[in-house]
Amino acid sequence: MLDQRSLDVIGLGLVALAVFLGCVLYGHWNGGAVGDGAASTFGWAFGRVRAGVPIAVAGMGALFVLRPLIGSPKPLRASPIFLFASCTLALAGNTFGLGGTVAPHGFWQQSWFEHRGGIVGQAELWGTVHLIGTFGANLLAVFLFIAGVVLVSGGSLALMLHSASAGIASPTTAEFATV
Repeated sequence: MLDQRSLDVIGLGLVALAVFLGCVLYGHWNGGAVGDGAASTFGWAFGRVRAGVPIAVAGMGALFVLRPLIGSPKPLRASPIFLFASCTLALAGNTFGLGGTVAPHGFWQQSWFEHRGGIVGQAELWGTVHLIGTFGANLLAVFLFIAGVVLVSGGSLALMLHSASAGIASPTTAEFATV
């Protein structure tokens, strides 16, 4: 087990890596062979979801540094996996029109999946379409996204729905009270 100082160093290193990747991916700065290779690899593997890689790496670094303040990060371990899987699957499967037009030549066209959910999303889509169909794949993408948001928030779905309904109900009741 590593002590907190070691975790701080690892966390700060991850934040520095995230800044580097962000400059290469968002700012289109010259990242040298490593930066260009990382951008190409992330595009091939994750498609448009590669834009979230610097944010995810910075988040991991922050978790390492802030571990004493957070307490148990167990729910936070599965949530990035759920959110990542939902985004790549949704882009590959064109859930809610997120991926653009439908693939003209089938599943495994590199020029196609690089601009959608990457090879990861394409593999998810291929597996889910063959197991539960296109509708099932879209439903799974939505479920994974909602589950990831619930795990990231640390609350329960019932509490979120109650809070949302209370926020909607209070302006309505206030309006009737003034009439």
